[in-house]
Amino acid sequence: MADLLKRSANIFLQFLVNLLRSLSSLPRVNEWDSLALETFSLRQELQKTRQELSTALYHHDAAIRVVARLTRERDEARDALAKLAASIGSANTIVESSGSNVNGAQEEASQQTASAGLPENIVALLNAKQQELTPTRKKRKTPAGWATVEQLKDFALQSTSKQLFTTVSKLALDPNTKKFILTGGGKSQAGVYSVESQALVASFGASAIVSAVAWTTENLLVVGTKTGHIDVFRFEDSEVTAHGDNNSIDLSEFGRVVDIQPHPVSSLVTVISTTAAPKLQESTSTLSVLDLSSNTVVASFQGVDATVSYTSLAVHPDGILVAVGTSNGTIEVRSLNSGGDIAATLDVGASNEGATVGAVTALSFSENGYWLASAVAELPASAQLWDLRKLTQTALIALPTAESVAGSVVHALAFDYSGQFLAATTASGVIDVVGYIKASKSWTPESLFAATDLAKPAAYSVAWGTSAGSLYAVSAKGAVQRYGLSEDVDMAE
Repeated sequence: MADLLKRSANIFLQFLVNLLRSLSSLPRVNEWDSLALETFSLRQELQKTRQELSTALYHHDAAIRVVARLTRERDEARDALAKLAASIGSANTIVESSGSNVNGAQEEASQQTASAGLPENIVALLNAKQQELTPTRKKRKTPAGWATVEQLKDFALQSTSKQLFTTVSKLALDPNTKKFILTGGGKSQAGVYSVESQALVASFGASAIVSAVAWTTENLLVVGTKTGHIDVFRFEDSEVTAHGDNNSIDLSEFGRVVDIQPHPVSSLVTVISTTAAPKLQESTSTLSVLDLSSNTVVASFQGVDATVSYTSLAVHPDGILVAVGTSNGTIEVRSLNSGGDIAATLDVGASNEGATVGAVTALSFSENGYWLASAVAELPASAQLWDLRKLTQTALIALPTAESVAGSVVHALAFDYSGQFLAATTASGVIDVVGYIKASKSWTPESLFAATDLAKPAAYSVAWGTSAGSLYAVSAKGAVQRYGLSEDVDMAE
């Protein structure tokens, strides 16, 4: 029994030892709590890190997509601007950041020009004028006292002259004072009309029936004729005198003069001529640059297609580009300082779902330097707006009042100096003005000003007066009309 008890006691003691050993191997309660808390914290940190990583990856992906889009747009812009590189003449005008290429671009332009026969002194004048004018455009603001939208809506017919001439096609407003108008027509007559006295203050004979006129900042009156002669006169103190020893430049080999436009270089004018006639299957169309300081032809550039003729003309406000409209609905944008090369061809039909659009009847550059407005025969009561930076048509501008009148082929277009108003005259005797809404980058759906009482037959020219406070038009029979505010209205109000 004693042995049994002793053996039982040993077994119990061994059990207690084993139990104590087992209990000693288990962690304490506090250690379990710490371990559980640490695990939970690590899991929270991991989840937070995962979220931060996901957000960072999303932002990184978005940034890559934005950079890719901007890079693509930059490349597209560079490609479009490169197409006009030759027409601008210096790389700093096209891409301002590429100043290191300026001299090389100018040398290349001069070499191209020399090969085309343009004198180096004329190229120097073109480049100097372009470099003078281009940098001012971004800083330019609408001048104080400029006409407002509300004032345009108050425009009314202020005066109508009697018939001055017959078969009139153009007028030219005095660019210095805007108080005189040059026009002319049949019977080889031209004259200067005074806006203030509402009468002719000077009249003079031309070498033939007048087909186009221009007035330069040096007060030279340039008169083109149907026989292809250019007559040049000087206007001072209501008197017209012959200019130089020989006041006529003979362009008769190029046909009748279609249009004349003054150039920012005051001694130069551009002229388009054509030998086209209804019975001829081929025509010769020519763009000429004239130097009025010597009454000479600086250069002449032939049209590329003998089956079409030149119909309209506009000179870029910086003087390097010249836009020429043709009878088949295309616009040749030529570069003067690269030998008259065609820097771009704008196809109105292709930009309007391949429609047959007819002749380009009117062109006008905006002073902002990159807009060109055009009009074509088969798209009446409208104007096409081209962006020269992209070489694309960016808008088809409706002329709301003209749309309501039959036969509204646009005969003339004119931007005001601020570039916010576009005026048009039509074959049906309508004058229509629309405006640009900068906030929405669109044109007004309604006319800011319109009139349907232009003298008949059709008006072929329109011009803005001082501070866009008036509009002038001339009928085919030489009746000059002024629309605007009353003389006693202060434009600065």
